[in-house]
Amino acid sequence: MSGTPPVLVAVIELLIAYHPKALRILLGEYEPTLLELAEIVRNASEPDDGARVASGSRSKQLAALMRGESIQDVVDKVGGWRQLAEAALFYRDRFPATWGIFADHVMHIASGDIPRIEERSLLQSIADTYGVSRSTVSEKRRLVPYAIARYAEMAPYGELQNLRGGTYTPVPGVGYGESDRQMSLPFEG
Repeated sequence: MSGTPPVLVAVIELLIAYHPKALRILLGEYEPTLLELAEIVRNASEPDDGARVASGSRSKQLAALMRGESIQDVVDKVGGWRQLAEAALFYRDRFPATWGIFADHVMHIASGDIPRIEERSLLQSIADTYGVSRSTVSEKRRLVPYAIARYAEMAPYGELQNLRGGTYTPVPGVGYGESDRQMSLPFEG
C-alpha cells in the first residue's frame, strides 16, 4: 500500500478531509452534489495553510484525481454512491471495533472541528476507549479507506447488500457502472 493510493482511496480521503458529512456519505445516508464535489477539489487544490490533510498526502490524492477523472467519475466506475455505501456498511458490519475506531477518528480528529476538551489528546482518548495504542488508532484510520475501496471495486454490484442480509433486486437498465439512484437500501423507506 505504499506509493500513490488508488484513485478510489483518494476520493474517500478527500471526502473525509473536506466534506462535513463524510461518514454519512460513506454509510449511504447522504449523496454529495456535484457542486459539493467540485468544492472539495477546489479546497484540496488550495495552498496548504494548516489544512487538515498533510501536503504529501494531499498531493498524492490530487495527482490521482487530476489524471482526468472527476470524483463522480471515479465513484461511478465502481457502481455509484450506493456501491461505495454498501462497501462501507459491509466493512462496518464485519469489523465493528475497527469501524468504531475509524469513525471516532474521522469525527474527532480528521474533521479538525472538535476542540480538545480533556487533558489527554483526542487520539489517546480514542485509544483508551478501544483498549489499543495510539499508533493502532492511526493505523486503523489509514487502512479502513483501502478496505472500503477494495470491497467497492471487487464485489459485483448488489452482492455486498446480499452478503449483509438485504435483498438486491436489479432495476431494469441499472447495473454495474450505471446510475444507482433508483436502488433502495434496506434503511430507506
